Amino acid sequence: MVSQSRKRKSLTELLAFLGVPIAFLVIIYLIAYIVGNPVIAPLQAITSMILQEDSPRFDTAAEDSYLTGLVTKPGVEHIKASGITLPKYGEKYAHLSIEGTDVNCDVALGDSNDILRYSAGQYLGSSYPGFGGSILMAAHKTTHFMDLKNVQIGSVITVSTTWGLYTYTVEDIQVLDPADYRQVYDPAATEENLVLYTCYPFNMLGFSKQRFFVKASYTSGPIVDIYE
Repeated sequence: MVSQSRKRKSLTELLAFLGVPIAFLVIIYLIAYIVGNPVIAPLQAITSMILQEDSPRFDTAAEDSYLTGLVTKPGVEHIKASGITLPKYGEKYAHLSIEGTDVNCDVALGDSNDILRYSAGQYLGSSYPGFGGSILMAAHKTTHFMDLKNVQIGSVITVSTTWGLYTYTVEDIQVLDPADYRQVYDPAATEENLVLYTCYPFNMLGFSKQRFFVKASYTSGPIVDIYE
């Protein structure tokens, strides 16, 4: 009996020994949270604003301009559209780099916030390289297009796709309101071109009212014969 009583007493003392510091830590944590929350909350908001910057998108309506088709050009390689597997939404299908800048990233189909977290995104409904229309690609100014500000007129943009390597030459750089995007992007264009864009200004955190556009003309790459 005495032995069992001692065991119970020892267990009670052990629990008390462990419980007091745990309770103390919980109280300290609650006090720190209550006192520090007014400081922590704004910091979390700023971090979220940076990481979840507004997506530099336009409307989501697909215009299917990729069916335009490049005209036949002598001396340029032609490939059949039937031999190409177009990407599914969210799938990476190309790699983009720009001469004279640090822009060097993958490109996926679609420009949702989820897609722009891991790559540049192609506007759903714009053309594909080699198909003869306007190609529209976007990325965040804080990630993949951070160095787009250093692009120059005449710079060469290289887009390597699963069906061929394409180059485009920068011919125009503009800062516009989102509603004025048709000044650089024409979904009905009959000459292939590439338009890159991101939020602007580059040094501004959070929501941006303007967009930085880079327009480049087709220079080289295999032509896709749509109407075979």
